[in-house]
Amino acid sequence: MGRMMLELLGVIGSNGVPVLIRASENMIKKDVIVYLVSCLNAISELIGKGETKILDIEDYKLLIVDSNKGYTIIGLSRGPIEETQILLQAIRDEIDEGDVPKFRDVVTEDIEKRVSNIVDKQLSLLHPLILLQKIPEDVENRMSMSDAKHILRENVINYILSDFPKNLIVVMRTIKNIYRRAVVKYLGKHIGRILWNNMTNMLQPGSMKDLRPIFSEFSVIGRLTRDSIGLIVCPECIARRSTHPICTFLEGLIEGMFNNPRYQIMETKCIATGDKECLFVIQETR
Repeated sequence: MGRMMLELLGVIGSNGVPVLIRASENMIKKDVIVYLVSCLNAISELIGKGETKILDIEDYKLLIVDSNKGYTIIGLSRGPIEETQILLQAIRDEIDEGDVPKFRDVVTEDIEKRVSNIVDKQLSLLHPLILLQKIPEDVENRMSMSDAKHILRENVINYILSDFPKNLIVVMRTIKNIYRRAVVKYLGKHIGRILWNNMTNMLQPGSMKDLRPIFSEFSVIGRLTRDSIGLIVCPECIARRSTHPICTFLEGLIEGMFNNPRYQIMETKCIATGDKECLFVIQETR
């Protein structure tokens, strides 16, 4: 059996929300967001349609395996696919036979932890895949200080703008499943600046009230003042449960729209924690 090269591994909920994504450093150096967007678009057409499916995405093979509990396991591989298929089926079987609850359209921290433990265990059993683990922190640190264009290349930005807000939400969820908080906010700021420049004729917002037209495209706005905006329906934390606010990408998105070093955006309330809205507040730095 030839050596397999697994570049991406993911577990996706039945509503298309990623539960877990792992990517090799080699893939991150490439257009990882583009590949993940392609994967998510592909599986949306095939979820729940039988045994292992195999699709071609450029020079990779995308393997898709469904579980009986409402999860879909995907692997993006180069070279022979036999070991990838074995791995995905092993993850599927352990999810179905273990203590992972059925997917009920909500991703909780407990589900993420249980799925992550299963993935780590199965990866450790296949020697060629040992290096495919969580992204090393030093890689993320280098990215957080690098130009966002290194990650969000022009074709990703064009993808977002070609079908806004649907494609923005796909990219947002993908980013959140690859990077940690600091990088997620950094990328959100970059996208926020681009969206503002492409969708308005204003140099900068005068207050949060100026964000209403853009945010109304993908959310339901509640309270709205000069210094705060509340989202009654939030695309970042929908189907999520957490003990702390988690809408880091939208914090960055709003900061990027204001593009003012004196302003920092903080989420003070979050639907994922049980609040009735996600509330984002301008905090002026000194």
